[in-house]
Amino acid sequence: KTDYFAWHIEKNEGNKWIFDRITLFLEKRTNFILLKDITTIHLQNVKEGNGFEPHIDKHSEYNIGVCLNTEYEGGELICHDHKLYIPKIKGFIYSFYGTQLHEVKKVLSGERWSLIAFLDNTIIERKKGLI
Repeated sequence: KTDYFAWHIEKNEGNKWIFDRITLFLEKRTNFILLKDITTIHLQNVKEGNGFEPHIDKHSEYNIGVCLNTEYEGGELICHDHKLYIPKIKGFIYSFYGTQLHEVKKVLSGERWSLIAFLDNTIIERKKGLI
């Protein structure tokens, strides 16, 4: 069993700027549009010796994450379908399809902290092509 903690963070005036940055990223850097505001993000902490085995997020079509620290070894996020390795850069915003096989490698030392917005088709839809 993976030892990690996740906190659900509800949008409020004090943290609205974080949600605004994630929304801006979604609008400018992906092929999705928001159908309604993102109101919850997850603060995730993975402890030393833990990770996530390859899996698919059945409840999320698209994920947007923010790397919060670099003071750990291991813990790489790997998206297998596109052989995508997410760099460990503090403040780096990344995204990937939750429906693709992905994993977080075992954290060898330290703790891995990240913010994640799990987005399903009630919140987002693909941008329409021009005709």
